[in-house]
Amino acid sequence: MIEELKDTPNTMVGFRATGEITKEDFDHIVLPAVAELVQRTDKLNYLLVLDTAIKNFTIGAWLTDAMLGLNNIGK
Repeated sequence: MIEELKDTPNTMVGFRATGEITKEDFDHIVLPAVAELVQRTDKLNYLLVLDTAIKNFTIGAWLTDAMLGLNNIGK
């Protein structure tokens, strides 16, 4: 599960990952918040706090996270 951290500066978004992390977590929580931030600031600045073991990320979650970085590499 991923939850958005609400106490971050307005120039960034932050998330906390617990338990199993899936592609859907990224699709429904991370990607919309990051897209709004990039649209508003023209920069990618996000924090992902891992409060779970790396093995709890599904392949889909890893691929979505990697694509997020690649799609915004210039930000």
